[in-house]
Amino acid sequence: MKSAMVGIRSFFFENRSLRQSLLKNTFWISLSEGFGKALRAILLIYVARLLGPTEYGVLNFAMSFVALFVSFLDFGLASIITRELAADERREADLPALLALKTALTAGTVAMIWVGSLFITADPGIRTVI
Repeated sequence: MKSAMVGIRSFFFENRSLRQSLLKNTFWISLSEGFGKALRAILLIYVARLLGPTEYGVLNFAMSFVALFVSFLDFGLASIITRELAADERREADLPALLALKTALTAGTVAMIWVGSLFITADPGIRTVI
C-alpha cells in the first residue's frame, strides 16, 4: 500500500519524462478547470437564491453587457507577451512598455463600458451594477 502511494506521489509530483509530464500537467489543468467550474456553478446558484429573480436579472444583464467588452481588454496580448518573452530573454526589457499597453487597454475598456452604460439603460441601479 505504501509503495503504491509513493508511486502515485512520484507520478504527480516529479518530472521523469516528457510523456509523464504531459499527462501530469493535463491532469492538474483538468482538475483545476473542473473545480473552478463547479465552484462557479455553486456560487451562481447561491447568488440567484440570495438576490431573487428581479435582482438576479439585473446582475445577469450587467454581467452580459460587460462581457461584450471583455475582448477589448486583452486582444490576445497575454499570449503574445508569454510567447515573446519565452522565445527571447532579451525581450524582458520591453516588459514595462507591454504592461503600460495592457494598462491603457484596461482603461480604454472601462471607459467604453461606462459610456456604453449611459446609452444602454436609464435605470441608475443597473448602471451602478455595471
